[in-house]
Amino acid sequence: MIFQFPSFLWALGALLIPILIHLFNFRKTIRIYFSNTRFLKQVKQETTQKRKIKQYLILAARLLFVFFLVMAFAQPFLPAAEQVGSQKNVAIYIDNSLSMSAPVAEKKRAIDEASERVREIVTALPPDVKYQLITNDFASFSNSFKAKSEVEDELSRMRLSSISRNAQEIESRLLGDANTLFWISDFQSATFGNVSKTDSSLLIKLVPIKTSKLSNVLVDTVYLENPSITKGEKNTIHVRLRNVGDRSVEGLVTKLTINSVQASAASVSIEPNSTNSLVFDLPTGLKGLNKAVLSFSDYPVSFDNEFYFTLNLTTKLKVLEIKSNKEATPVERVFGNKELFTFTSFQAANLNYSLLNDVDLIVVNQLEKIELPLLTTLNGLRKNHSILLIPALLPDEDSYQQLIRGAVKLNKQEQPLSLAPPDFKAPLFQNVFE
Repeated sequence: MIFQFPSFLWALGALLIPILIHLFNFRKTIRIYFSNTRFLKQVKQETTQKRKIKQYLILAARLLFVFFLVMAFAQPFLPAAEQVGSQKNVAIYIDNSLSMSAPVAEKKRAIDEASERVREIVTALPPDVKYQLITNDFASFSNSFKAKSEVEDELSRMRLSSISRNAQEIESRLLGDANTLFWISDFQSATFGNVSKTDSSLLIKLVPIKTSKLSNVLVDTVYLENPSITKGEKNTIHVRLRNVGDRSVEGLVTKLTINSVQASAASVSIEPNSTNSLVFDLPTGLKGLNKAVLSFSDYPVSFDNEFYFTLNLTTKLKVLEIKSNKEATPVERVFGNKELFTFTSFQAANLNYSLLNDVDLIVVNQLEKIELPLLTTLNGLRKNHSILLIPALLPDEDSYQQLIRGAVKLNKQEQPLSLAPPDFKAPLFQNVFE
């Protein structure tokens, strides 16, 4: 027999109270004098026997009332002996992810409740049963079956882990000799996944840990106002915080830290089950890869009080166009955003070949024939550079084949082909179309 709340068994000591009342009956007797008691003797004996029987029944009723009252609070139950008692190898998975830090009662966390459940299981099963104890850390301790005492020692050393496991990962960790699996967790829907049990001989027992309903604030969304963050350019970070509790949060101070230095801070109030947004200006002296952290103080759920992300400030892309005449082309307008690109354009006859090694993209724009010097240079750069080839209306097939290194065939198309409309909201096309 296993008790859901064995601490209530201490109340069985209250059974002494009705016993003491029965043994020490302090009711005072009153002596009454009669002139002749010969006719009262038989009546007195019958009354005393009936009174003793009545007192014993009252004592039994009191004892049974106290006993069953204690049992109701302790909640005893019998384990399925025909299913578990006959097994020699039992697997126990205990979820020690950060979500198990949530309280289930005053000063008691979900991870502590789960540890107590494990101790109840190993106490109820026969002493010859071996256990595989699995946690989210997938430590070497779970690679073999252990005795009861070893499991209890490991429970005392168990700590919360930042690692979350889904059902498939836990199933893959089971040893083949396990016949029964006790799955103890708060069963977060975001990480649990689906159980794909294929072995019908494995009995899975789910033991949910129900946590108290808490107020919690988390980072919902973080995004840049200009997604193409460039060195030296102004930019802002938009942050959306979500309150998933039933109480409002007032004056929550949120800090932005970049490279271990606090860059900004702001205060926000959030209504229950709603969101609110903050805006932080980025410092202009950043360069390269930067580590950023959004942090705030929110209790009792504190594992999600920090949100980590990176800011990668890239340099401007260098684009070089090679064209046949002096007129401005649409390519110049596409790459004309000076915040993102360094654009230069040359006629093929006046090309500065020394600049080709230093650009990120070479655009060969509508040249009817690619001359041999340019063709040789482009073929030497194609391994480490990106080349965009826009063919002319009537290109020279031989020179194009040498650049493409494949067959080139001209197909006459009398009717023009329609193109899919571009995404005008994309930063690449900003200020390109009127």
